[in-house]
Amino acid sequence: MVIEQQDLLDGTGDMERDWDLRARSNARYYIECANFVTEQKFDESGRNDLAAFVVRDIDLDGEAVVLEIGCGLGRLLNLWPPRSRRSMESMFRGR
Repeated sequence: MVIEQQDLLDGTGDMERDWDLRARSNARYYIECANFVTEQKFDESGRNDLAAFVVRDIDLDGEAVVLEIGCGLGRLLNLWPPRSRRSMESMFRGR
């Protein structure tokens, strides 16, 4: 089966299958399309997203334990160590 680029963008209606195909094709691009020009821009977009959407209203004392569910490549998870004592991930598959 040949997967066309447009299929990856539009999706097939099967979300799990679509994300698996995207991850195999170019995971970083599909996580952060606008900022996957270089690894540096990709990492910078993670720092910006963490600050803008996740920790802006959270006051952590450095002793927090963070659990990220569905972390994928860990673009945000990798940024927690300075803010928490420990960070962990959990990925789910199947129904």
